Amino acid sequence: MSLIQPCLTCNSLKGSRSVLGMGRILLAILAIIAVFILIGPLVGFAFTLLKWGLIIGAVAFGIMLVSKWVRT
Repeated sequence: MSLIQPCLTCNSLKGSRSVLGMGRILLAILAIIAVFILIGPLVGFAFTLLKWGLIIGAVAFGIMLVSKWVRT
């Protein structure tokens, strides 16, 4: 029993917990960065679709106004 007791009160075990905690924090930070890297192109693609939708809508609206103006 006297050989086991010093290992249970060893300070190196407490230090390893903080290292594991720091590892988890770094892993979470890396996961967040990976999500931003993956989401960036998707958001860019969505805004590109929105831009082209607005351009096509504006052109269609302009053609509609011009055709109504030419009729009268």
